[in-house]
Amino acid sequence: MPEELEGDSLARLQDAWTLNNRNHFVVKTGRIQWWEKEEFWKQNNTDYTDQVETIALCRTEDLIRHIKAGRPVPWTIVDRSDRFSALRVLEDHPQCFYYSKQDFRTNDTTVFQYSLSPFPIHVEIYRFNGELETMFFRSGEGYGIRWTDENRNELELVCLNGMRPLFRTRDHAIIHTDGEFVLTTGPGDPSATRNCIFLYNLRRGQLVQTIEDRSAFYDRHRDQVILY
Repeated sequence: MPEELEGDSLARLQDAWTLNNRNHFVVKTGRIQWWEKEEFWKQNNTDYTDQVETIALCRTEDLIRHIKAGRPVPWTIVDRSDRFSALRVLEDHPQCFYYSKQDFRTNDTTVFQYSLSPFPIHVEIYRFNGELETMFFRSGEGYGIRWTDENRNELELVCLNGMRPLFRTRDHAIIHTDGEFVLTTGPGDPSATRNCIFLYNLRRGQLVQTIEDRSAFYDRHRDQVILY
């Protein structure tokens, strides 16, 4: 497969997945995490190899046909970052995906949605100052998780529209939310050796259910919460 990606290289591939009933193939280059890249920027380190990050896509049929013919793949470049910014793929759904672009110089983060149906649409949906650990998107609304006190291991769930606080927890990880409920995991009590899963009603601020001796994580590719 040709490695050239219009000034970047697939040799630095970080992630790849399909969209639109596997009719489109999406790639993300830059084998580096956003916080690592930000630390390099703070240190003015210009020697590391993954300064450029690229998100690109191609119709799966075109990809296969051009590879077989030995021709350059007709990639569509969705976005690209240099050493002053970082790209993060946040979630992908059957017909679209969400990603963010953080500018280290201003500490501004912009969230984009790229849709494929009925035709390609690339739109900015949120912009805010600061950093979030992760973001979720449900029913046309975006949600994010941020630290309120790292020393005390306190996290807060916010609505990206206005950065409105919705839920706060301590010593627990926030796994996912649908805007109505939030799922967390952590110790049931200070002496516990195994984690539990907790489901809270956001509107009432009440604990709805506890599952003992289990943990969970969110699989963004399958859009599933996996319990183990």
